[in-house]
Amino acid sequence: MVISKLSAKQASQPASFWKLKPWWCQPWSIVLTGVIVIAGSWIVFHRFWISLPAAVAVGIWWCLFLILVPAAYQFNSLQDDPRL
Repeated sequence: MVISKLSAKQASQPASFWKLKPWWCQPWSIVLTGVIVIAGSWIVFHRFWISLPAAVAVGIWWCLFLILVPAAYQFNSLQDDPRL
């Protein structure tokens, strides 16, 4: 009885965006890769004119994949749900 109620509740909610992604596309791996790119560019080159564009590119990448894409997925999944 409890299992059927739980599964019915889970079926009524859209799947989490991050549960659909592989391990290398999880928030922790995206953040870690960005930090490595920024730190690596500084460690290797010691030039602001190389590290700053890398940091800006990583910031855009983070905003896109950590904020905008999950929000768009949630918005679309709520709009596509006929029960709402």
